[in-house]
Amino acid sequence: MMCFRRWGLVLGLLAGSMQWGCAASPGSGSDAGRDAGRDAGSRDAGDPFRDASGRNDGSTIEDADVPIDADPMDSGTDAGEPDAGFDAGTDAGTDAGRDAGTDAGTDAGMTMPVLTVDGVVTDTEWMGATRIVNTVPTNWGATQNRLDALRTIVDGGRLWIAVEGLVESTNAIVVYVDTDLPDTTTGLAAFATMTDSSGSLDNAISALFTVPSNFYVDFAWGTRAMGTDPAPVTNDTMDGFNTNIGWRDVALNPADFAWVGHGDAPVECGASACETSIALTRLGATSGDQIAMFVRLTNAMGTAFNSRQRLPEDGMELDTQNVGMVHVVTVP
Repeated sequence: MMCFRRWGLVLGLLAGSMQWGCAASPGSGSDAGRDAGRDAGSRDAGDPFRDASGRNDGSTIEDADVPIDADPMDSGTDAGEPDAGFDAGTDAGTDAGRDAGTDAGTDAGMTMPVLTVDGVVTDTEWMGATRIVNTVPTNWGATQNRLDALRTIVDGGRLWIAVEGLVESTNAIVVYVDTDLPDTTTGLAAFATMTDSSGSLDNAISALFTVPSNFYVDFAWGTRAMGTDPAPVTNDTMDGFNTNIGWRDVALNPADFAWVGHGDAPVECGASACETSIALTRLGATSGDQIAMFVRLTNAMGTAFNSRQRLPEDGMELDTQNVGMVHVVTVP
């Protein structure tokens, strides 16, 4: 199983429109046993499995600012390192556009739209956000599993992410996040180190993708359903955790991911989109940091990589296990 990383507001669109034979939507014959929920260990025995923060019992993490080499030319130049696979893009335009819109709206007495995690995405609500679209047709079934778009923005001290598309409950949409792209002292370099198979979403996250050498995955969030249920899918359960949806701190314990509850990072999916937000302090991100991410489809066990779609597109649709580009959000 596996993970990914790094950041800075970047639209990485590298179109690759080669078409090939459609593969059937991968199911999971042996998934039923895994989908029964969280571990049968201490939690089933009545002991607290997670503390209030969603971490494993007894585990803590020190919040320390990690110095990085901030790139002052982040907003217009190419990253310049071919093996990194990152295109630096134009983050400044999006940030400047949102700042200008906010200032103009305030001066004119207008009320700016408020971002809300409700599984319903509109252009008005997400005004000023970066939106990356997918132009490669899905080969996992257009009415079953597809990635349409990724929206990102930093607002109110939180990172906001929306994924537009569909996924059936036998598969998963997963977003892999590196909270500090230039830094390689934290996070997981190899996805093979992620071996948590005890939870429904956790198993899907533990996928063996191959990522650029400077992407060290810290967190992942995803869902096992979108558009396939009559009611929105959310992690707002009785205890704030849901085995099928939500954020996971994968670096803290790669063999048993720490869950981030609804109170810290709400996630909700509607008919054609999932929305989430998480505090920058929870990610350990501060001004100038780069948060990198990519989105992939996988099956429930994290063993299928043959989906041609990825966000951002990177022109590697025929090389389905490798990730050639990530999207970067720069924290203002």
